[in-house]
Amino acid sequence: MNQQGRLAEWACFAARQATEKSLKALNMALGQQV
Repeated sequence: MNQQGRLAEWACFAARQATEKSLKALNMALGQQV
């Protein structure tokens, strides 16, 4: 895999992690069980 491919893979991973953390925070703010 070339450097651009590795960067794209890392960006997808980071975006997924950010999405999961955001949804968890939203659920906590709404008082829902996580």
